[in-house]
Parts: sequence; C-alpha cells; structure tokens
Amino acid sequence: MLSFIQSKYEKCKDFINCYGLNFFLTKIYIKLFLTLISRVYKLYIPKTYSFITLGTHGAGFHSLLYFISLLRIKNLQTNNIAYNADMGGVLPISMHVLRDEVANDFSLALKAELLLNSDYATWGITLDGATPKKPQWIKTHLSHKVPTICLVRDPIDILISALNYNTKCQNTSEYILTHLQALRTSGAVPYATTIGFYANYKQIEPFVKEILYIDMKELVGESALGGMEKVASFLGFALPKNQDFNIRVNDWLTRVMPITLTINGHKIFVSVFEGHFSSSDAFPLYHAKDKRLYIKKDYTHHLFPNNKFYISTTSKHFPDTLYSELFKIIDSQIKMIYDKTKLYIDNKVTLEVFISTLEAHPKVAYDLAEVIEKQIIHLKEKCPQIVESWGSYKMFLTMLESK
Repeated sequence: MLSFIQSKYEKCKDFINCYGLNFFLTKIYIKLFLTLISRVYKLYIPKTYSFITLGTHGAGFHSLLYFISLLRIKNLQTNNIAYNADMGGVLPISMHVLRDEVANDFSLALKAELLLNSDYATWGITLDGATPKKPQWIKTHLSHKVPTICLVRDPIDILISALNYNTKCQNTSEYILTHLQALRTSGAVPYATTIGFYANYKQIEPFVKEILYIDMKELVGESALGGMEKVASFLGFALPKNQDFNIRVNDWLTRVMPITLTINGHKIFVSVFEGHFSSSDAFPLYHAKDKRLYIKKDYTHHLFPNNKFYISTTSKHFPDTLYSELFKIIDSQIKMIYDKTKLYIDNKVTLEVFISTLEAHPKVAYDLAEVIEKQIIHLKEKCPQIVESWGSYKMFLTMLESK
C-alpha cells in the first residue's frame, strides 16, 4: 500500500508543481497518508545519502548545517550514488530528525524532510549526540560508508552556550548547577547531546569512510569562508559564487525570527534568512520551494547594523500605499526585539562565573572533567591541534589543578 501511494504521489508531482501547490499538498500527503501508514508499515528510506554530519548542541551545529545546505553539486557521480542532474543543492537532514525526544518516528521525520524540500541533488544523515534509539535505527537503515564531517568545540564553551540557549538564562551559580544536571542526563551517556563527541562518533563508526574534524572557530566571522572551503573540498562539493558565510545562523536574534504580522489582509514575514529556513523551527527546511513575493531583500535597521532582513508576503501583490505603514510596524517590532535582546545579553552566563561555580562545587567539576576526558580522547589522537587551541578548557583544567 505504501509503495502504491508513493508512486501515485510521484505521478501527481508534475501536475502539482504547475499550480505551485507542491509544498502545501506534500504536507497533506505526509499528514494524512504517511503518518497513518508509518504506524503499520516500515517506511522505505532511500539508500542515497552521500555524507554524514556529526555535531552537538552548543557547538555551532546550526551554522554548519545551514552552510552545507548552501553548497552545490560539482560531480554528478560519486561513491556510486547517482545525483539528480536537474537539481544542484545539498540537503543536510535537520538535527532533530534523529533526536528521541523531538521526533517520535525517525523514519517518518526523515521521509517528510526529503519530500518537503526541493532543489537538492543529494542529502546526508545528521547526528546531534548519542541518544538511546539512534543505534538501532542506524543499523537498520544505513547501508554504506560515506565521508563524514565532525564538528567540535571547546567543551566548556559548548556547555556555556547550551546554558545560554534558554532565553531566561541567569548568570548565577544556582542556574548553572541546575541546568548542568539537566544537560548531564539528556542522552545515552553523561552530557551526550552537548560534549558527547566520542559517543556520537561510535554510533556511526561502521558507516564512516573518512572523517574531517572541524572546530567551530573555523566557521565564525571572517574564518567561515576558509572553513567551508575545507568542508566543500572534503565532500567533493562546490562553494556557491559570492556567498557570504560571515553570518550568524543561531543566536538570540535568529531564534525569535521570523516576525509574522498581517496588514490589510496581507500576511508578512520578516526574517534574517531568505526562503523558508528558520533556526527556530524544530525541523528547519533548507530547500523548500519558496513562492513568496519579496517586498525588500536588504532591509537594515540601526539597532542591528550587522544584519540584513528579508521582508516577504504570501500575497501575489503588495500595494505601494501600504509601504509606509508596513515599515513603521516593522520598526516597532524590531525595537521590541532589541529591548529583549539587551536583557538577554545582560543575563548570559559568563566564563568567569561558570568556572567559579565549578570551583566552589568540586564534585561537579571533577565529574565533568572525567566525562570530558572520555569524550575527547580520540580527538587528542586525530586532531590534537584543535584540542590544544581550547582556551576555556585550559582555564578549567588550571582551576582543577589549583585545588
């Protein structure tokens, strides 16, 4: 039954595309048919993945996945996988597809992303930490070895970043200790979804052909272009021409975007990204077909001088007479976001308070040190220069040695 419905869907695809309804009808198809069928039949997952991406929360994983989605296919035949010559994009599956507490059905979530995205020639598996259900799914659905990217970061910086992900974060010892305990118990091993580098790798090891370790520092600011040149070269993909990689993909501003509002019946979106992508979505879509009308693609605001905003509408036409009112509303919305951003920045956990908190609670500190050592032992062998560059981790070790 499943193959019959899928074949009918494929035959209808051209007709659907003619009327620009592909995205809408695909969502209905997934909701009404695939969801019901997945409860009875095992969904077929194509064996056409061509790369694997490993990362954890707090390591800059959102940025890496978004940057990979900007790459283009250079060779249409690699690793015996025939790419779709009519498309050119690269689709990394979003990080929550194989995440136990977010996706109840891994296969359904993955199948949905493959259907809802378009304009991609190849796709890759994404793992964001060691969680209980992943190993069995991997063993069942993966079939061949492929190149693998492993994103790492100073483990102390990762934990601080994870603590600051909460918009109500507090730079206090009580907040730090409470949320560290929550992070410690969030996966298959202690701190699995944040600093579980080795545990994450072991899940996928049988399917790793070769591996490239890259540090988050290589994907930030002016270094991002060089970092992505390295990633593209390793995977055999091409960088898009004139693409600016010096952008923030997952900070406090991007997580409260897009702004949505309605003016005279016109639904308006204000985003820091072009297209459907939003880092605030549990399952962001990197290559969803974008049919919206863009009112302005380079809107800037003095409160966020380093950001460019994309203003779009689902309407086919937006009257010039509404421009003045629209931008007044947008300015007021951005001002509200700025005020919240300032409050968030003032309350962020700092490295100094994090270290002093652990210094005052040696049991927590020594437990964390033991976990980190187990999770980076392979990194010390494979990429010692990266581990050596971790300044916050060195500060943490210095604090332990002084006790």
